[in-house]
Amino acid sequence: MHDPAKAADAADGPAASDGPSGISFESAHDVLQQVLALYNEQIHAERRRPAPDTQRLGQLLAERKAARAEQLGLADADERELARIQTFYDARLSELTGP
Repeated sequence: MHDPAKAADAADGPAASDGPSGISFESAHDVLQQVLALYNEQIHAERRRPAPDTQRLGQLLAERKAARAEQLGLADADERELARIQTFYDARLSELTGP
């Protein structure tokens, strides 16, 4: 029999609730958003310097590009991939924000 509640949940896109590992699409997306925002701030700051460090700028641009690609792939990620992304970008967020 058709369950309208389940159909509505499926229509909302990726699973909204945490899986057995406690990782959800939303939590992985949120940490990626935070990391991307920090990359954007750092890129902007580097570009405004009188003598930008082109190597650092290139690194930041590449890292932002990789994070954005991860974000775009979240909808197709399984729970294991979501956990990997969450773990990696949680650590990266800690590195970017300091102790």
